Amino acid sequence: MNGVVQCRLLMTATLLGALTISARGAGYSPAPDTNAVHFVRYEWHDDARNRDVPVKIYYPKTGSGPFPVIIFSHGLGGSREDYGYLGEGWAAHGYVSVHLQHPGSDTGIFKNGGSEHSGAAMRKVIKDPQHILDRAEDVSFAIDQLAKLNGEEPPLQNRLDLSRLGMAGHSYGAGAALIVAGERVPVVGEKYRDERIKAVIAMSPPIFHGLEFDDIHVPVFVMTGTQDAGFTRTWFRRTAYNKIKSPGTCQVNFKGAEHMTFADPLRPGDKAKDEKFHPLILAATTAFWDAHLRGDAGAKTWLEQGGFTALMDGAGKFELK
Repeated sequence: MNGVVQCRLLMTATLLGALTISARGAGYSPAPDTNAVHFVRYEWHDDARNRDVPVKIYYPKTGSGPFPVIIFSHGLGGSREDYGYLGEGWAAHGYVSVHLQHPGSDTGIFKNGGSEHSGAAMRKVIKDPQHILDRAEDVSFAIDQLAKLNGEEPPLQNRLDLSRLGMAGHSYGAGAALIVAGERVPVVGEKYRDERIKAVIAMSPPIFHGLEFDDIHVPVFVMTGTQDAGFTRTWFRRTAYNKIKSPGTCQVNFKGAEHMTFADPLRPGDKAKDEKFHPLILAATTAFWDAHLRGDAGAKTWLEQGGFTALMDGAGKFELK
């Protein structure tokens, strides 16, 4: 059994408990639907920037749609092949999940080999802000490409609802998501905002000096853990939640979750935490998308009136504005 299928089964079993708290969400449950999930890969090229943008798109096999769309940006040193549990889970629930790969801050930064060099390679990327700005431009370019696919090319032709568009990312990718949402970057300001994005999920977002959040006007879900270290300390990650004023903005801090808990398992020792937290991550993010991309009042109530808190059963703290 592959890891993605196993995670979906674990999520289904875990979320059966959500049915017992239906009064807190008008019968809503974030358990995945039974949609079979397919994926397709593309190698897009942005002529204007002479830049390749590889992409992997998860989509429901059945149903005519059009489906809401989520764009995902991987963490530093990752690729379009990562975070499959999210792509599979969201697509099973009726979303199209578009996973970008960003040259310059993807797996290519480790091409010289050796785990002892990985930290140095990551720090080198972080010191050059152009890499995260490239990611923001990749997102807007990808939305344009999706519009072309929707109008011209199977299997996604006429199946994408780009009026209901969300953006998510982990770590460095979460930073890109916030920039696209309107976070002001020193010197360049908010010129990378894409107003087509209606909601954002920022998992373990990096917080750098000089960022301003007043121009973010969409709901943002900040996700972190009590052991979420990396290049930014856990207590500092909540800066984004504290400063974003958009209605519907929320935060979860999972007890014991680490920085890579939100990603795919890297070590055998990660398995137990993945089995505990991945179903909860999928439940919370699915409800957030349902509330803010589908306008599902039950999902909104489930989040706001204790449904997710009850499901966590002490595994974290959820806050909402």
